[in-house]
Amino acid sequence: MIFAVSNIDLLTVGIAVAVSSILGFIVFFREPRSATNILFLVFSLVNAGWSIFNYISYQTGNTPFRLWFIRFVIFFGILHAFSFFIFIYTFPEKKLVFSRGVKFLLFPVVAVVAGLTLSPFVFSDIRPTSSGKVSQPIPGPGIVLFVALVAFLIISGIIVLAKKVRSASAQDRVPFRYLVVGVSVMFLLIIGLTLILPIFFENTHFVPLSAVLTLPFFILTGY
Repeated sequence: MIFAVSNIDLLTVGIAVAVSSILGFIVFFREPRSATNILFLVFSLVNAGWSIFNYISYQTGNTPFRLWFIRFVIFFGILHAFSFFIFIYTFPEKKLVFSRGVKFLLFPVVAVVAGLTLSPFVFSDIRPTSSGKVSQPIPGPGIVLFVALVAFLIISGIIVLAKKVRSASAQDRVPFRYLVVGVSVMFLLIIGLTLILPIFFENTHFVPLSAVLTLPFFILTGY
């Protein structure tokens, strides 16, 4: 029974990763020179990497490998939040134009924190649970930087999106509606199923299925 459930989870994650990646390539090939389309593809590929490592990290019981898989999860977590922000920042423009603050401050900070996630500075080791299974990573002082940066990128992306919607004309708001709905559904599912359930109800079943929770965003935004 456990083996069957594991296979279903793997199939579900595989389909979700494939769908989001294919949508990324479809959007890209429709207009390869558009900065928005390029960044949508980048976000879909980063999401695929984050989803795959997130799933694997919950399937292996080998301590060294699991520690590294968890480190790669948060490494891709930084890239995931950053690529989301850059996509929102650019949408729906065809050219890539960054402010000085983004180019000379945000880019270096993201690069440094992403590098730190692969070191013991963020997760130093793994603590076995009472059941004997390896599951709980031991956070280091760098985890504060990780959480702060991810929160900043996501909140900033949502604020930028809200400002764009407010300043857009009635006709130009049509594509933004799909984006707003996709972003809202994605983060409501992620917060509800991968944060609230594990923290308050000790239910981690949906955590390895994070790829599925991002599908509303990719389907609606790709459309």
